[in-house]
Amino acid sequence: MDKERAMLSEISNAQHKHLSWKGHLMGAISNGQSDITPEKAACDKSCDFGRWFNGDAVGPEVRATEAWKTIDAIHASFHANAGRVLTLATTGRSEEAKTLLAGEFGERADHMLKALSLWKLELKAKSGE
Repeated sequence: MDKERAMLSEISNAQHKHLSWKGHLMGAISNGQSDITPEKAACDKSCDFGRWFNGDAVGPEVRATEAWKTIDAIHASFHANAGRVLTLATTGRSEEAKTLLAGEFGERADHMLKALSLWKLELKAKSGE
């Protein structure tokens, strides 16, 4: 039960942190700068969730699930798009960055949040919460 609660907490934290990305990217578009490099933003294993999700705390039995596989792919795409937005924003291509932010990045962000919500529901159902 403690493991499930820890997982639920990590997933909730991931939802909140990934929601904040849009604001960070909008700021980078506005001022042409970011404290995060596009390369780091593009790496799905460098954020807190990515390190946890791909680390020892998540065992092979979880990684074998469809939920994990789905989130793994969506999370990678989310970060790849964040990196692309930052590249455009920090190289003077703010209009292209805005288009990507409103389009493909927004879609990936929505998919990510929905997939995380579904995973939480699945975990709660399994644990009887």
